[in-house]
Amino acid sequence: PFTLAASWAICAWLCRRWRMSSLTQAASMGASAFVLLMGAEAAGGILIFGRTLGEHFALFGTVAGVLGLSGQIAFGVFPIVQYFWSRAEVAADKGLQS
Repeated sequence: PFTLAASWAICAWLCRRWRMSSLTQAASMGASAFVLLMGAEAAGGILIFGRTLGEHFALFGTVAGVLGLSGQIAFGVFPIVQYFWSRAEVAADKGLQS
């Protein structure tokens, strides 16, 4: 939970900094982050724990593996959620100004 909370905050900062202006940009950012995270996790499992790639993927069949994968998917979706959230905030601000 701490890592996801930190990821959410960092994602929000990056989306503001890079002025995420389209859903395509947000989806690309999320997909890139997800692929890099999955690659880093696979590399860590292989290099640190001596697992094969098959053993690594087999772990996703466990309860802990499913929970971990769910967190990683959430991590990849964060930029998309941030994009829609920021659009809603802008719309709300415009509504208040009218």
